[in-house]
Amino acid sequence: MKHWVWFLVLLTLISETGLAQQPNRTRHTDDPRVFVSDNYCHATPAYGQAYDSLWAVITRRDTVFSKAVQGRFSKRSRSVAADLGIIELLDRFAALEQTATRDPTLTNRLNLMTLRQQIQERISVGTLELSGVLIELECEQDRAIELKNYLDTETGTRTNRRTIVSIVSGALTAVVSGVLTLAQADDRITQGLAIGGSAFSSYWGFRALKGEAFQSFSHRRNHLRDIVENPSVSQVYPPVVWHFISRELEGLPTVREVVVERWQELDLLGGVSAVQRRKRYELVFGNGGKYDVDDANVRISLIDLLESEVGLMNQEMKQLQQELLLPNKQDR
Repeated sequence: MKHWVWFLVLLTLISETGLAQQPNRTRHTDDPRVFVSDNYCHATPAYGQAYDSLWAVITRRDTVFSKAVQGRFSKRSRSVAADLGIIELLDRFAALEQTATRDPTLTNRLNLMTLRQQIQERISVGTLELSGVLIELECEQDRAIELKNYLDTETGTRTNRRTIVSIVSGALTAVVSGVLTLAQADDRITQGLAIGGSAFSSYWGFRALKGEAFQSFSHRRNHLRDIVENPSVSQVYPPVVWHFISRELEGLPTVREVVVERWQELDLLGGVSAVQRRKRYELVFGNGGKYDVDDANVRISLIDLLESEVGLMNQEMKQLQQELLLPNKQDR
């Protein structure tokens, strides 16, 4: 019987070694065939005060508008104008438009056209800034999707291997036990083989249930982190977009607050315990770490909701541009 025990121990070690030596890309975190580097999705330097110098023409971003602007532009258009830092341009435009209406001289009309062009240029720059953010968010989501697909494949491969070992070992145990019984071998040997083989098969069956794969995944430039931490100056979002995300408007929740509330309502962090939720929180909102499939799914969903809300800024800029070209304020 001792010989059979040692045989089963040796078989277990061989199985472990054989599976461990199978190609396992989770150990090669820099493999370009699987993952791109965490700075792949952005080609711009960190934003902040230095970047704001590019917007030196912005003198104020408050929401104090002249009566002429309030009568000429809708609330949404005025809000995005504050994001773009063109309140003074809008004030001048509304006043000059009234003047040109009363006195339609060539000079007034040319000055109005020039001012309109300046505002449209600023809207165009804001549109490009927003597009850059949305493209980067989409790129980060694609990275997370690639991570999820890889982990799904790796987990399936591990589970299949261990399931095969469990099935084959169970079948061999039954066959050998039957042969020994027909050969009228010592009952202790037959019973020992049956018990050992069943234990061996059960061990690999259990391992098949625990076959989830893990992969190191880095995102030091994390768009999700600024949403929950709410810094006064973002190093990830350009100033015009960050102002849109964090602005307060007549008691309404900010875009940032709406995003966080939706994350909480959908319970995207999941987890069966407070400890697991905290670990996942630190993982997805931090610089990265070891991800499994569930973690990757959470990051994909978080970015998807964020991208949808931030993208609404494009509608407001579009509305501002449309109203800029209209002669009178419409029902809006």
